[in-house]
Amino acid sequence: MKNTVISLALTGLLASGLASAQEAAPDVEAAEGRVNAALKASPAVSDEVKVARHASSLVLSGEVDSEVARAEAEKVAGAAAEGVRVTSHVTVREDAGTAATATPPAVETTRQIEQALRADPRTANLGVTVSMDEQRVIGLHGLVPTQSNRWEAELVARAAAGKLALRNHLQVPAAE
Repeated sequence: MKNTVISLALTGLLASGLASAQEAAPDVEAAEGRVNAALKASPAVSDEVKVARHASSLVLSGEVDSEVARAEAEKVAGAAAEGVRVTSHVTVREDAGTAATATPPAVETTRQIEQALRADPRTANLGVTVSMDEQRVIGLHGLVPTQSNRWEAELVARAAAGKLALRNHLQVPAAE
């Protein structure tokens, strides 16, 4: 009898713990729908950018005609994902015309910051997305595991950004 009561109590604790963990986890399926809708609504992004779920994150893939379109797809997806991690495997077509593949300074800057984040061992696997707005303010977007990861990503990005302003929009899951 005593073992049954303990077993039932443990089962109840486990079930409530699983339920609260599921409530705290971001809804990846809903984020996938929001990202798909946002990409379709963006005139700069082609229909060739696809979104897939992988574990608790989203992955962009496909080919676009320019670096501008690639950067726009990443920016739109990051904003629409609302805290769900977005990783991009979007590439620029090699056969696209030279005018379409000319890299604007804003795109080059965001690319350099992303490369710095991938090169630093503290931030290499975080999947941080970098954007630049019309006022040339750098934005860091995505979901990182810890507050320490958030700060480290900001330090690396600030070093790579030079004198440009930077806003850290990285999100850390709420502690249980």
